[in-house]
Amino acid sequence: MAMQHVTSTVPRIARAPSQARRAPASLPKLVADLRDAFRSGRTQALDWRLRQLSGLERMIADHEAELLEALRADMGKPALEAHVCEIGHVRSELALMKDQLPR
Repeated sequence: MAMQHVTSTVPRIARAPSQARRAPASLPKLVADLRDAFRSGRTQALDWRLRQLSGLERMIADHEAELLEALRADMGKPALEAHVCEIGHVRSELALMKDQLPR
């Protein structure tokens, strides 16, 4: 049986020049700041890690509609599939990390 080439039916979304993806000019400074924070030992504390995971949970909850729209636009995922396979999966992983981290 020969394999058939499947063409995507997801429309490409043109971005305005102001929306083009590019690295911020301050990216090297951001990376340096993140490395400094790691080297300082600040990221080792359990309460710091749990706060970061909780922050990710809040960000997902606060921006769920935008995440669903991005998954639809970029990957053609229907909302239910995006929620179950992407957003729900990340939420489950965050909950597991928060549960396992204190051990």
